[in-house]
Amino acid sequence: MNGDRVTGSLSRKSGKFYVTIYYYESGVRRRKSYPTKISADESNKRKFAQNERAARKIMNELIHTFVVPSNKTAGAEQPLCDAIHIWLREQEGRLAYASVTGYSYAARDLILYFSEHPVNIGDVTPKIVQNYIAWETKRRMPGPSQVIKTRSADGAGVNNTVMKRVAVLRSVLQAAKRDGIISRNPAASGDSWVQLPKVQRASFQVLNHKEAQALLTAIESEPLWFRLATLLGLLYGLRRSEVLGIRIQDIDFTQRQLFIQNTVTQQTLHHSNVITAKPKTKGTKLRTFTLTTEVVNLLRRQIDQNNENRMIFGSCYDTAWEHYLFRDIDGRLIAPNRLTNAFKNFLKKNNLKAIRFHDLRHSCASLLYAQGISPKTIQAILGHSTLSTTTEIYTHLFGKEKDEALEALSNALVIPRAADEKTDGKTDGN
Repeated sequence: MNGDRVTGSLSRKSGKFYVTIYYYESGVRRRKSYPTKISADESNKRKFAQNERAARKIMNELIHTFVVPSNKTAGAEQPLCDAIHIWLREQEGRLAYASVTGYSYAARDLILYFSEHPVNIGDVTPKIVQNYIAWETKRRMPGPSQVIKTRSADGAGVNNTVMKRVAVLRSVLQAAKRDGIISRNPAASGDSWVQLPKVQRASFQVLNHKEAQALLTAIESEPLWFRLATLLGLLYGLRRSEVLGIRIQDIDFTQRQLFIQNTVTQQTLHHSNVITAKPKTKGTKLRTFTLTTEVVNLLRRQIDQNNENRMIFGSCYDTAWEHYLFRDIDGRLIAPNRLTNAFKNFLKKNNLKAIRFHDLRHSCASLLYAQGISPKTIQAILGHSTLSTTTEIYTHLFGKEKDEALEALSNALVIPRAADEKTDGKTDGN
């Protein structure tokens, strides 16, 4: 028997009885819930009493047979840094470069901290996880203690970065739990002892109609590939990866349609720069755009230019990216980072508003809304899986609809004045 240190209680959830077992682990009170699958319907008092007795019997059995989890299982003495290295190597064998790259950055920071504060994987507690979160946040926040310069001077986005590190730590510990090294994950999202930072939505800039027109005028003197890439970002809200992922077979010149079904990304992994092309995630809805005459003409010109370059370079022409639209004069694919740098330099050279290439996508949404396009249509254009995603990102746009609706209602109704309301500075009857 477990004695008084293991107790239990009954609760009801979704019309069923649940048993909650309370126990102590390393001096800390824990709890674990179990569904009984027994109905808690009170419409029949006699039946309810019988079910309650049956649920209570299950609770007593669980109390007497409950085994308090122990962190000191086989392998629990493994240093956490070693476990992080092993976990990362496992990911390299099964995930795409983009995912592994992001994980490697997070793992690097985790290893830095736990090298200075060594701990075995079986000794990790929520307090240790909390200490890491505080350390990672402090060194990134603006101020005298800042060690790592962040993209935003006000510290926006730091919480998101820290959350990515915590997510990797959680996955490492979850793998250890899966392998029976530890019995519980002290970094689990459901652990009330760990206070996770709140996720922040990244800020962005948008172009208004005048600024967008100035940009379109300025790109007329730029190289063809850059003009086309910028135009696709602004007119169709395409991401950088989607623009550079366009292949010749994705264009239907007869129907004047463009299909977005491939992406190109760039990562640095093990000090090597890797460009990865892959189909869009399975299950995502295929986005199709009807092309304007101007865009069709630019696409044809780009294809013709690629063919001319192939003839000029001959056997020196790189054919590895033969079916892709955005290629350099020697046939190599235009790298994502090159497009980013070219766009930044273009804006600076022409004294245009400083935005990211991805902000062309946000500008597309803003300009569409200014033209009276509904949020649902904007969702379809941008390819968001749900309307809530679109409205959450562009709250500053769609929030105006609420104000306009309330004002319209107020104008449509005749609101009677209160009896004691003053008119022209005088009270009624005086």
